[in-house]
Amino acid sequence: MWKRSIVSAVMPVFNEEKTVKRVVEVLVGNPQVDEVVVIDDGSSDDSLAILKKFATKIKLISIKK
Repeated sequence: MWKRSIVSAVMPVFNEEKTVKRVVEVLVGNPQVDEVVVIDDGSSDDSLAILKKFATKIKLISIKK
């Protein structure tokens, strides 16, 4: 019998406003990934605002500097 794997994706982010939306969409849409944890390390661009739009789909940790 095949057992389903549990995979967590952990993604650090720092000033990635140009790519972060697409990367999170791919991770959230992957059926093999059960949770997505994103750590924003004090971005000064719009990365955090973009990530907050995924609040119900990801676990978001924001480190303010």
